[in-house]
Amino acid sequence: MGKLICPLCGVYTSFALARTSEVGIGPQITDYPGLPNYAILTCQACENRFIAEKVKGEWLAVYPLPHKLANEYIPEPIRSEFEEANLCFTVRAYRASVSMCSAALEAMWREQGVSGLKELREKGIISKKLFKQADQVRRWANVAKHEPIHEAVTSEEAEQLLSYLEKILDDVYVEEKQLSSLIEKLERVEKNASSKAKVESTSNRINLEFVRKHWKKITESMKGEGEKGNLDAFMRASCEPVELDNGTLTLGFYHKFHFKYMQERNYPALLETKISEVLGMPIKVKYVLIQRSLP
Repeated sequence: MGKLICPLCGVYTSFALARTSEVGIGPQITDYPGLPNYAILTCQACENRFIAEKVKGEWLAVYPLPHKLANEYIPEPIRSEFEEANLCFTVRAYRASVSMCSAALEAMWREQGVSGLKELREKGIISKKLFKQADQVRRWANVAKHEPIHEAVTSEEAEQLLSYLEKILDDVYVEEKQLSSLIEKLERVEKNASSKAKVESTSNRINLEFVRKHWKKITESMKGEGEKGNLDAFMRASCEPVELDNGTLTLGFYHKFHFKYMQERNYPALLETKISEVLGMPIKVKYVLIQRSLP
């Protein structure tokens, strides 16, 4: 049946007639001269239904009304007036659409704290090209609202003036914030990638032998910690690193008493923090009982 923009999901896609049994409309649509031709269609992208009218051989969505929503960065009431201009265009009220474009422009210069388009240009808020486009919107709106013109504003002219307004609003409110958002995200991604690379590089050079070699330094970092403030001495006397596997360090305790003592206290998080700080990579800790190796 062709393609159109779905008024519900905004995707330009193919569509199909809704089933007869559900909506009471036949799969074959007959044209009746002089009468509107409607159908309930199903969007192939979102699978929702909408009502369309056949105009000059082309299907146009008529309910819900398809209209363009303004970017969230555009402040009120400018956003609502821009959306109303688009809605007027959708229902073919082209003079009203142009008038609402002008209303959105006026709301914009008030929001910017200036008295008109000329001051927007003088203060560098809009470029020379955008000023010319904004002036066309303003002048066409004056004609549409006040002059007894013989020729109505055409859909092409209204669409062009709408596109001018969108460019102006994008330039003033949207593009800079979108660029800032992209820059911030890129910085986060690069920072995370750098941190990940650093961790991977660190993890590649750190093994059990490295941990044992720096065990004294690791335990010294725990000085002042624990119930009696002597966790460093306790760790040196009661256990040793026995395995490092995929970021998990296994500590072997020589005596069941010390093993049980550590299990009963909330020390894993503290140990993991201290050990991770010394080694420069995330470390998880677990305990096992071992026999003490001979010196």
